[in-house]
Amino acid sequence: MSLFRQVARIATLASVSLCLRFMFEVPLFPSAPYLKYDAGDIPVLIGAFALGPEVGVAVALVNSLVFLMLRFSPETLVGEPMNFLAGATFAWCAGNLYFPNKTKLRAVLSLMAGGIVSTLAMVAANKLALPFLTALFLPRAVQATWTEILTVILPFNLVKAGLNGVLVFLVYKRISPALKAANWEQPARPRKTAPAGLPAAR
Repeated sequence: MSLFRQVARIATLASVSLCLRFMFEVPLFPSAPYLKYDAGDIPVLIGAFALGPEVGVAVALVNSLVFLMLRFSPETLVGEPMNFLAGATFAWCAGNLYFPNKTKLRAVLSLMAGGIVSTLAMVAANKLALPFLTALFLPRAVQATWTEILTVILPFNLVKAGLNGVLVFLVYKRISPALKAANWEQPARPRKTAPAGLPAAR
């Protein structure tokens, strides 16, 4: 696959992701209206499933950089790196698990694992990375307590990951034939086999 085609596909998926983010934002918890669900991670995950986890991370990165330029503010400088981390960890984990064996069961398990890893990454980031970002760009912001992280942020990220996982599972298998016809989907990565005469690794 040529570099130009890969860049064009990343740009296309990132554009769709941005459109979804601007068109659709829904607060999930009344107690935290600043935490909003959008469907921007769906093209990120589709990219990871169809073209590989590296492409999914690249789509998330381009999406976040353009979003920062379009909505540049201290709040965005704090929130967008966190949004990128959530989408990138989900795409990297789910894409790596799905690629060796592209089956429906593998898709379900990889989306579940990716959602859990992404949620745990956000819990850690809210205690480790967020204080650093707020100190740089929002020095007057109140830091999240463990109570807020466990009762609001963790459930929000679980619900967000669950919604994204369900939507990707429903959408991806339906558009997979079209992606293959357009040469947008790479085949599963072959498993490594032992050389002739040597026992296979267990």
